Amino acid sequence: MVKLGQAIYVERVWGHGIQTLHVFKLVMLGKQGSRLLTNQDIIVFKVFKVKYFTHGSFLDAELGGNLSFVCHNIYASQVILRQGIKRKLGDNREINIWKNPWLNSSSNPYIQFIPQEGNEHLVVANIIDHDMQCWNINVLPYFFSNEDIQAIESVPLLNLHDSDQLSWKFTPRGSYSVVTTYHYVVKDILNTTHLKVDGNWKAIWNLKVPPKLKHML
Repeated sequence: MVKLGQAIYVERVWGHGIQTLHVFKLVMLGKQGSRLLTNQDIIVFKVFKVKYFTHGSFLDAELGGNLSFVCHNIYASQVILRQGIKRKLGDNREINIWKNPWLNSSSNPYIQFIPQEGNEHLVVANIIDHDMQCWNINVLPYFFSNEDIQAIESVPLLNLHDSDQLSWKFTPRGSYSVVTTYHYVVKDILNTTHLKVDGNWKAIWNLKVPPKLKHML
């Protein structure tokens, strides 16, 4: 459930409240999708894992013909989650090289090179020299372009004995937020310039008048 303060925040920033129900729905569904990525102890995760993404994570799940109504809707939020998920590398045994965002680049943390047939399921751990605790520079040229290799070598390997962790890059604490995610989608993904109205909206919201009059303004 969205708190009153969250709705007011969005309304104050944009002056139009929730501009599209579709975007708001995806952002809310993204909250559930983020739980499937970060909380593997909940019953919903265990059921969905067995039924829909046995060999990977929720982000690896592909839309099939036997999805339930609930899973079909949560699946739609993948497009948003892929934009905001950030991986903190640990033992790298759960991070798919091609499908997961694990590079340091803020603009595009994905590998660009297309995997050869048979290598689609490689994980980051497969390209690490675990004895030396560094990238295996001897195998990198077989799988990646020079640009990808440079990006990979810039990623430090500091926690090889810890588990991989996920965080949300749009919040300081790294946890999914409905407000900040909606703000990001509307500002950076959708073209909403035609919906903005010039004016001192902050001053209007601070007027000491009944709320219904503010809406009429």
